[in-house]
Amino acid sequence: ILKELSEEYIVQGSSSDCFEVLDQSYPHINKIVSSYFSLPYPDNYFDGVVSIRMMAHVEDWKRFLKELSRVSRSWVLIDYAPICSFN
Repeated sequence: ILKELSEEYIVQGSSSDCFEVLDQSYPHINKIVSSYFSLPYPDNYFDGVVSIRMMAHVEDWKRFLKELSRVSRSWVLIDYAPICSFN
């Protein structure tokens, strides 16, 4: 689905351990390790930002959304798992 949204995308993780499974199937994807609250990009860098299954793991969700909005020029898409989810 992400390939349909953009020609280029970047996956962010808080640790390089986050990428072990991803590297096996998608070694060509651009990856960065950084804090979710201080993304290493200037304001409005991306056309849009997608966050998949992160909200349930973030303690300060307002700060998290503010940072996603800061680096997005146009939109932010949040996938929030229901309480009965396996993730």
